[in-house]
Amino acid sequence: MITSLGLGEGPLDHMKECGIHHANLRNLQADIHERLTTVAAARAPPPTQEWFDAIRARLEAWRSSYIPVPGEYMNQDWLDLQYSITTTLMCRPSPGNQKPGQQSLISAVQAAGNIIKVYKRLWRAKVLNFIWLGIHHVFMAGVTYLNSIWIANGEGWSIIHSYIDAILDIQTCSQLLEAMSGEWPVLTGLMGSSRARYRVHA
Repeated sequence: MITSLGLGEGPLDHMKECGIHHANLRNLQADIHERLTTVAAARAPPPTQEWFDAIRARLEAWRSSYIPVPGEYMNQDWLDLQYSITTTLMCRPSPGNQKPGQQSLISAVQAAGNIIKVYKRLWRAKVLNFIWLGIHHVFMAGVTYLNSIWIANGEGWSIIHSYIDAILDIQTCSQLLEAMSGEWPVLTGLMGSSRARYRVHA
């Protein structure tokens, strides 16, 4: 607590707590990027299981250590979205971990599906503020979803609940991208790329 007499003990302001929680997330994501997506990461041996376990523990601690207040931007949807985005960063194929295991691919597909579902809900409720960022997240979720299934199929692994579930998730992703990008003709190339990728994996 700050007064005219100086600094003293007191309850932490919720907005400051919100900012600290946000910064902790970005630090965690930065650690994942540094270990999995940089040039140095591509040249280094894949991370150990202990590293993945430690990152997962940090993510779970982050998710469970904050209770959102109604009306703030870090609401339940935001927390769920960031949790799933961070999970895909950690579990999907990357330069530093080109051959993730079956459980990692399962986590990547589930998280990618959650990203698509949250954005669908936000778009329908007309509460999506940063549409460009949303398009990026939804597109990357679709690519992660398809690529994980492609790799798993090559290994003979089953990582989805059913073929119908996968088709519905990919259809939702495609329809959402179509709706979100409809106002910007410059995104025609993006939509063409996503349609081509869906056809290749069909």
